Amino acid sequence: MTHFLLPAFAAVLVANVATAQTTSFQPHVDYDLSQPHPIQSASADFDLDGNLDLIVTCEGQNGGRVSVLWGDGTGDYGSNTGVNVYLAWGLVVDDFNGDGWPDFAVTSCGWAQHGISVLLNNHQRGFTGGSGMSSLGTPPVGLASADFDHDGDVDIAVANNSGGYAVDYFWNSGLGFFSSFHVIPYTSGLAGQRVVAGDFDNDGWADLALSHAGGVKLIQNIHQSYEWFHEFPTSIPSGPTVGLAVADMNLDGNLDIVTANGLITVWYGDGSGAFPSNSSSGVYSVGDVKVADVDGDGWLDVVGVSPLQIAYGTGTGLAGGAQQVPTGVGPTTCMVGDFDGNGRIDLATACNNNAQDAYVSIHLQADAPPPTPYCTAKWSSLGCVPSISFSGSPHLGGTTQFNITASAILNQKAGLLVYGFQRGSGAFQGGTLCISGGLRRTPVQSSGGTATGANCSGTFTFDMQGRIQGGSDPMLSLGRTVDAQWWYRDPQDPWTSGLSNALEFTIAP
Repeated sequence: MTHFLLPAFAAVLVANVATAQTTSFQPHVDYDLSQPHPIQSASADFDLDGNLDLIVTCEGQNGGRVSVLWGDGTGDYGSNTGVNVYLAWGLVVDDFNGDGWPDFAVTSCGWAQHGISVLLNNHQRGFTGGSGMSSLGTPPVGLASADFDHDGDVDIAVANNSGGYAVDYFWNSGLGFFSSFHVIPYTSGLAGQRVVAGDFDNDGWADLALSHAGGVKLIQNIHQSYEWFHEFPTSIPSGPTVGLAVADMNLDGNLDIVTANGLITVWYGDGSGAFPSNSSSGVYSVGDVKVADVDGDGWLDVVGVSPLQIAYGTGTGLAGGAQQVPTGVGPTTCMVGDFDGNGRIDLATACNNNAQDAYVSIHLQADAPPPTPYCTAKWSSLGCVPSISFSGSPHLGGTTQFNITASAILNQKAGLLVYGFQRGSGAFQGGTLCISGGLRRTPVQSSGGTATGANCSGTFTFDMQGRIQGGSDPMLSLGRTVDAQWWYRDPQDPWTSGLSNALEFTIAP
């Protein structure tokens, strides 16, 4: 028995090809916010019960409020706690008093009345006042947090929209109380929108990035007593920018910056504080952006509004276009996380319907569909039609097998299972290649069956669960949809080969 691949078939096997992935979500479920005009949001486990909670700032009408929606681990957010904050706008979540519980800081975005309030977690699903600070610039619209001075306490930076310097910062005493403002002179005259913290030059100290009407200003932490922050030599020419996020999108060890500036754009850092290359995707996004591995392929994706959309990361850039997800009316900010505890990333938006009715829309990822056979097998030289089937189910965890089987195969012939990440329909060796998208192969095996004669008593079986859990193929990740088809030797066929139909399956937790 000869164990080899025909050259024509070997040519279609492509290793390490990342393919854009769409993700299915259940219809959104909405939860009311008591004030209109939601502005910014985040997710965190505020009560340390193991379930993600959501927090949203609402500017309100002649008021303002911060709402915390408590997650129950099933994706239900019907219980909430509200904290009245005048014209609540900018938001950051962190542990400001070092007790191990998430707190939050929020800006009041008024001209006559503006400032930053720190609300400390009371460990009973409530929050009490910590420090209240005033920024030099007005109005304060964005917040970032990090231990800028390496004293073990989380400090705060604020982005101001006008009226002075675009970034102020405040030192933390360690108990959630903060110093008066310190200005960063290099931000004078800029109309700030959001500010984020990250170590952009890999020196171990948290730097800052400010989105503003002209792009992104990069601010270096030089940790000198006479001048704590200085401008980086370069900036990001993204044009008018609101949404801003930081993550290592290509896993090269250097932080990258994500902007929402008409398109969703990733600016790739080189570890020196410069961002020399970029990749764009999306439909239109000028508001909020968040980063998470939505499709479970091991690469970070970008979620943005408005509209709600997912720009999928491939490791070398963003996939062309973006998946739009139907959500509530007028989404202004988005949240990401595993809201129902099944290991998959869910989405949420805070929506403002005609400035009257504000609510949070929850989008839970849909359960993986059952494995589904599709496509047409190639008749063998003996007139048999191979048929693909399965037993078990594909899971990232668990101990049960997921066997993919082909029956009605010629006896005592070599074959193998080939899989990819998209359906195909191309003519191939007298049949249909039903799969595409970076094809991989499994080891060659014998069909068995009767030892003598020529008949269709052979079968192939491969336990795909072993490959999923074995880690040899990182593309076999949570939520990934896979398409598989058997190929085998048929010496009497004009192409000397046979093909089964195909099976599509999605990897569950």
